[in-house]
Amino acid sequence: MSLQPEVADFDQIVENYADFAYNVAYRVMGNPDDAQDCVQDAFISAYRNLDKFRQDSKVSTWLLSDCR
Repeated sequence: MSLQPEVADFDQIVENYADFAYNVAYRVMGNPDDAQDCVQDAFISAYRNLDKFRQDSKVSTWLLSDCR
């Protein structure tokens, strides 16, 4: 059974993790514009792949897996 992306639920994920994601991406990339691009790409990818999220995983790890 796949999860149906709910906009309100995903908005909550963005609200909860946006600052964290940016801080991690900035530390890795060292450039604010690149970090913002990485975070934006990560959230887009996460939304598109919400059905692949394993419930036993941390949201933060899953979200930032594309920024490596």
